[in-house]
Amino acid sequence: LSPDTMASHWCRVVLLVLPVVLGALLLLPRPWQPVPEECWSAPAPAVPDLPEPALAQREYQVVLFGATGFTGRLVAQYLSRRLAGTGIAWAVAGRSEGRLEKLVASLPEAEASGVGIVVADAGDLEALKAMALRTTVVASAAGPYTKYGSLLVQAAAEAGTHYADLSGEFFWERRMIDRFGDAAVQSGAKIVFSCGYDSIPFDLGALMALDKFRSAYPGGQPEQVVSVVRRSRGWLSGGTLSAIREVGRQVYEGIESLVDYRDPYLLVPNATCRPDSDVSGWGPLPRFDLDTQTLGVQHFMAAINARVVRRSFSLLPGLAACRYAEGMSLASIVDAMRFLAGFWADLPLAPQPGQGPPEGVLVHGEGRVEVFALGRDRAQKSTVQVWFNGDMGYNCTSKMLAEAALCLADPSCHSRPGGGMLTPASAMGHHLVERLQQAEGGTFMGFEG
Repeated sequence: LSPDTMASHWCRVVLLVLPVVLGALLLLPRPWQPVPEECWSAPAPAVPDLPEPALAQREYQVVLFGATGFTGRLVAQYLSRRLAGTGIAWAVAGRSEGRLEKLVASLPEAEASGVGIVVADAGDLEALKAMALRTTVVASAAGPYTKYGSLLVQAAAEAGTHYADLSGEFFWERRMIDRFGDAAVQSGAKIVFSCGYDSIPFDLGALMALDKFRSAYPGGQPEQVVSVVRRSRGWLSGGTLSAIREVGRQVYEGIESLVDYRDPYLLVPNATCRPDSDVSGWGPLPRFDLDTQTLGVQHFMAAINARVVRRSFSLLPGLAACRYAEGMSLASIVDAMRFLAGFWADLPLAPQPGQGPPEGVLVHGEGRVEVFALGRDRAQKSTVQVWFNGDMGYNCTSKMLAEAALCLADPSCHSRPGGGMLTPASAMGHHLVERLQQAEGGTFMGFEG
């Protein structure tokens, strides 16, 4: 055969085989691995029977640390609206008294009345301890947390002060679990990381989908929860981008290992039930997911969200063998690009901590996540829709953190006694769902299905 004939022949072969190969790749199942049968009935870890911390007489119910950054200012503005006229005492905190005074002065006079100011540096443990002893809850918007968060977690854990933040830094979270988990248990402090877009919609969405599954199929066993982002109109926060860089730097410089980076159960120390073999649960390649009827890729925030949800599974009863996957539909990516095209000239392409998107993105952004609970019997499936209005990286995240902090400040909003290193679902659960659904007159966030 002539070279031209051979080339033509191989071209035909490639054209015939390539669609088959691509189709096979797209239909690959979600990665998983078998677990011992006893994992299906494994109980949740026992909650220590320790007295609750005496917090009623503290000066403030909430102190917002890192209040002068971009996200911190949004949290402060929301708290000022939310708490105006309620008599709930709260304060803003940070290292610069002048900037804190300027922030309080920028709030409407009726809302700013009585807002306290606490000066404390993230590197001054004694100042942080003094601050923690003055409040029921510390809400931290001061990232990256690897750099600014460790001493504050220590101060809160030792003082019996509840804590919430916006961390997506899973290496740091694991270090905090190892270092201060026992102190938080002993003091009764509830330390709750990832109270923003990463990871409240996914953690609480999984909880609600599982509740619906159990109601629909009494006696049924949920085998997996799958979250699919259907709409994501917003922009990355500078803090999130900084956290991603920090994780990459730690791996590159050998501070953290690739083994831990690839460990789906990094936030579940000594996990014996490990049904997931992939961090995202979705897999590294684009694929068509038959259970959710979705052509998509792993969600860009799955590295933290999936780990938080798995920690919730380890802390809640009957879920040790439940798998978790998180993807993002290709349709949602196209929709996000079309949305951002209208603001492209004003978008910070590489936002720094404290830098945010234009007002139009903050106001007109929105998101929707569809969460599926799938049974061991594949005919059993329940679905919950989680929606929220506003840019997820800043607008929504600031409100989620504020509501989580207010929930922690109210003992009736806790879903379990005692302290420890917890998650939104395990610390507050349905109570936080109710608060989020009522926020902003019911127009901010919903869980439906």
